[in-house]
Amino acid sequence: MDEPTPELDEQERARAGILSRLTRPIPFALAAVSTAALLSLLLWLFFFRSPEPEPAVAPSEDRHPPVVLYEETAAWDLEDKVKQADLALLETMRSLGGGNVSMRLLDAQVRHHGEEDYHFQSLRLGVGRKDAEFLDSFRSILAARLPEAQLGEGSAGLVTVSIDGVLTHELHVDGVKEKEKELPPPSVPGPKLTIVIDDMGEHAEFARALARLSFPVTFSIWPNAGQSRETAAVARKAGREVLAHVPMQPKGWPGINPGPQALYVSMDADEIRQTLRRNLDRLPEAVGINNHMGSRFTESAPGMGAVMDVLAERGLFYLDSVTSPRSVGAAEARQAGLRAFKRDVFLDNERNVQAIIHQLRLTESLARRNGRAIAIGHPHPETLEALAQWAKDRDGRIAVVPLSGLR
Repeated sequence: MDEPTPELDEQERARAGILSRLTRPIPFALAAVSTAALLSLLLWLFFFRSPEPEPAVAPSEDRHPPVVLYEETAAWDLEDKVKQADLALLETMRSLGGGNVSMRLLDAQVRHHGEEDYHFQSLRLGVGRKDAEFLDSFRSILAARLPEAQLGEGSAGLVTVSIDGVLTHELHVDGVKEKEKELPPPSVPGPKLTIVIDDMGEHAEFARALARLSFPVTFSIWPNAGQSRETAAVARKAGREVLAHVPMQPKGWPGINPGPQALYVSMDADEIRQTLRRNLDRLPEAVGINNHMGSRFTESAPGMGAVMDVLAERGLFYLDSVTSPRSVGAAEARQAGLRAFKRDVFLDNERNVQAIIHQLRLTESLARRNGRAIAIGHPHPETLEALAQWAKDRDGRIAVVPLSGLR
């Protein structure tokens, strides 16, 4: 064994001194201060430290699906304000309670104000002896939802709603002695109505529930959605018509992303055609397309012209979702000799069952007046419930048909 060196002896003595000081009894006061400091540190860590992120929860079938951005949003136009007035009316009628309270849509028309289209409506309201209560409540609720709306009172129970000076509603409150306004005859024999559900392809279970409805609903499927092929198989098995819901550039781009394989105005005609072909190759069942978002792209005549080149080569038609009042989609389709359609009503911008049913009644009225009408909805539980309720007492004189069944 080697002998210890003087340097090692000196180090050993130093370590022994430190150990002696560390093991020496601590005075009580000093121990109390040390304990208090330790407790303070623990309390600070418990109450003030940044919380740890919660562990991720594994997805399961009984959990709600993730929220998906279905449509672009923009500042309210006149039609949005009309819908707010509709919701104020529905809320008022609910506040009056049951009994003899009722609401019936007599007529609806598409009217124009400047470059905007909106739905003018005539309704008959049964409020029993609560006419004064109805007016007070409606005035208050409407002012809260839409301060720019004005109420007018005419003779024989007529109440009008104007928004920014534009007449949008005629309300015939019960007690009117005049004969009820007759429903206008359709301009085309055999009125028809089509319901398209956009943004399909993420939840196949919703598709199966939609396919079980007693009337045909047209499936508009995102070509690149996670369950697009399964959703298309559900539609095919149930005999439901399929559209390709093609993403196109919105005005909010790049803040709003329309999704993969979208069409942009910065693309040249060849890029647009190739991108659209890739979309359609994923949905060979599609008999036509409509636009997802696209408020900017559908205003581009060169862009929509390139779209129509592909639809012509594949024998498909075009449904304009009308996300912009300046869309040239339908005009470009007709110029290319293709069948073209335009959306009349959005069903579920307001996710409320009664509001959606009101939009379905509005679609019926337009079909009676014009011979046909097209409504677009989205895969929301409220939309499915509204469609199921509407099916029980819908106007049987109006045929619900696939989009290709409209002539």
